[in-house]
Amino acid sequence: MSEKQKLPIIPLKGVVVFPHMVVPLIIGRPSSIRAVLYAYEHNTKLFLIAQKDKEVETPTQDDMYRVGCIATIVEMMNLPNGLVRLVAEGEERAEAIDLRYQEAESEDFPWAEVVPLETYVENEEEVEAFVRALKDAFIEYIEISDKIPKETIFALAEVNTPEKLIDAVMSNLPSSVEERQQILEENSLNQRLTKTLALLKKETDIVRMEQDINQRVQHRLEKQQKKYILNEQLKEIQKELHETEAEDGEIIEEDSNLQELREKMKNRTYPDHVKEKIEKEMDRLRKMPTSSPEYHMNYTYVDWVVEFPWNVYTQDNKDINLAADILEKEHYGLKEAKERILDFIAIRQLNPQSKGPIICLVGPPGTGKTSLAQSIAHALNRNFVRFSLGGVRDEAEIRGHRRTYIGALPGKIVQLMRKAGSMNPVFLLDEVDKMTMDFRGDPSAALLEVLDPEQNHAFNDHYFALDVDLSYVFFVTTANNLYNIPDPLRDRMEVIEIPGYTELEKKMIAKNFLLPKQCQENGLGDVKIRIADEEILQIIRGYTREAGVRSLERHIGKIVRKVAREKVKKNFSRFVVTRKKLEEYLGIPRYDYTKMQKEPRVGVIAGMAWTESGGDVLYIESTIFKGKGNLILTGNLGEVMQESAKIAFSYARSIAERYQIAPQMFEENDLHIHVPQGAIPKDGPSAGITMLSSIVSTFSGRKARHDIAMTGELTLKGDVLPIGGLREKLLATKRAGIYEVIIPKQNEKDVADIADEIKKDLTIHYVEKATEVLDLIFLPEENEKNT
Repeated sequence: MSEKQKLPIIPLKGVVVFPHMVVPLIIGRPSSIRAVLYAYEHNTKLFLIAQKDKEVETPTQDDMYRVGCIATIVEMMNLPNGLVRLVAEGEERAEAIDLRYQEAESEDFPWAEVVPLETYVENEEEVEAFVRALKDAFIEYIEISDKIPKETIFALAEVNTPEKLIDAVMSNLPSSVEERQQILEENSLNQRLTKTLALLKKETDIVRMEQDINQRVQHRLEKQQKKYILNEQLKEIQKELHETEAEDGEIIEEDSNLQELREKMKNRTYPDHVKEKIEKEMDRLRKMPTSSPEYHMNYTYVDWVVEFPWNVYTQDNKDINLAADILEKEHYGLKEAKERILDFIAIRQLNPQSKGPIICLVGPPGTGKTSLAQSIAHALNRNFVRFSLGGVRDEAEIRGHRRTYIGALPGKIVQLMRKAGSMNPVFLLDEVDKMTMDFRGDPSAALLEVLDPEQNHAFNDHYFALDVDLSYVFFVTTANNLYNIPDPLRDRMEVIEIPGYTELEKKMIAKNFLLPKQCQENGLGDVKIRIADEEILQIIRGYTREAGVRSLERHIGKIVRKVAREKVKKNFSRFVVTRKKLEEYLGIPRYDYTKMQKEPRVGVIAGMAWTESGGDVLYIESTIFKGKGNLILTGNLGEVMQESAKIAFSYARSIAERYQIAPQMFEENDLHIHVPQGAIPKDGPSAGITMLSSIVSTFSGRKARHDIAMTGELTLKGDVLPIGGLREKLLATKRAGIYEVIIPKQNEKDVADIADEIKKDLTIHYVEKATEVLDLIFLPEENEKNT
């Protein structure tokens, strides 16, 4: 009996390894990688064993055969993706008497105790006969197969034992795992030779059948090629006949398709270069047989060119007052965007040949960018088309495919211009910041020509191959942020920011637009539904958190549907939505806005924050305890906000003596800064002065005012830099009941642009230095204590 060996095991998918067989393997399972690394480092062998089902990702002992092959590692290489490339050479067959795979997690690698298998001979004379027959059959298989090098025949001369011959044959046969495993497990040499010879003859027959099938397919292809050549010759003969008939003065009749195209061309005018192209293509169609594939491709092309609205322009509305009324009726607020539209109408009156503008509306979701583009078309009395660029990653979506491709069509620009039916529509390019690029091209680069006033008078679509004048198109693009728009494309557009709505604006939109719209859509146009201002504000504050009004519209729609159900049960003409009804229809409020704290506290400062869903007030807290001067930050802070905290900490140390803080306090204590609502990610530099105020308050032990909020970026030298989102931040402080704020001096110009209704009742302190902030936040009695 051969000696037992404890070896690492590698389960293989769809591979059975035989002795003397060199096999490359890609190892991906972590347990198998550990086994390979162990064997390589300890210069030991591997036990390669086949899985019964290659689809099993995590095999157990029952999923693997017991008989495999002991192999040595010839080469090993770590791949960049975490995989391992292994070249192994089989040495001898073996059987696993103790297979441990599931328990391998407690080991460094899966392993098995294996015993090499010995072959016995039943009939010596029969073995010699089988060897000769197997060699002859293998030579025949090599000669007819194109998958095995012919040099393999010479290598057979060096095979001097029946077992090596079996291994050599099985290494080159594309048989199933089950068939190969049967031969690997057989210990009788006579039976192994018998099964190998049977399998070899079966594979030889399969190869012959494949060759026969290939010959028949080749013959069929040759016949088709011959038929194609004859058809092409027939076309040329027919073309020659048509030309001869034309020279003799005979009229070539047009088919019904061409007559239909002629009918479409009536009462239409075309530029000279377009008309010339149409006539040229129709002349080609006239000479083509209608059964030709090329005929249908050319007909589709001519149909697209004929149907395109060349020289068709709608009459613009030049009444500024009417346009202003339309814009006000359909949208509340959005003053800057409306002013730009009215400017364009005025310019068109003075210069009818002025080109169309290219506007980019940038703002949070739900602020009315897309619907504003429709209102622009309505106000100008122009046709409207929309192209959503979200997820577009193929340049051909913009420019189209060349006509040489099967199924080619124009790009979306030409398609939608045809749909608009005029050369001067309002063309909305929605979500321009959501485009991506891949191997098929960069669609944003293709838009450069479309949105460039110096080039778009001759936009060339790949399919049309004709210049299309887009200079009179009123292009409107929309985006949620400018950062994802490439600079060259952004440079070609006039950017108009659409900020998030204030609570007052949301309330007016809900009363004047959303509620009537939902009543009409839900069959309650004849019912007067009244929702008081307080209830509308409760919906805005307690059930939505957004810069736009989409969620607000959904909640109002939900209320109206509940009212519709009640009207079905009991008829009425008026309905008042009370606070009780509001909570019955919408449930308990989902959101709770921060309120002003009740009393001053040490280390607690109100900061003003801005998010895509609007402004908010965040109370920044800090505390100290015995330690070694470490700074601990919590509250789901981003990298920029963490840097602001470090700057505030460093600056606080530099001015410690001014506020009677012993320098050793920073070295003997750890500081912990926390920003509540830890589940919400927070980032940005605008909390710098708020963090500084909290740190100084904590180390000095002074109580800070609870009725004042602040925002501003802090530098290491104590300068206060400007911030953004000021309008939303001021609204949030008033909502929280705080009417005194501290903002950077450089933001004073921004305050001038904010509506008076927002600034009403607010006391605003403008600061340039951080020390000015600290002088404002500490209570007078606290200052006296530390004097």
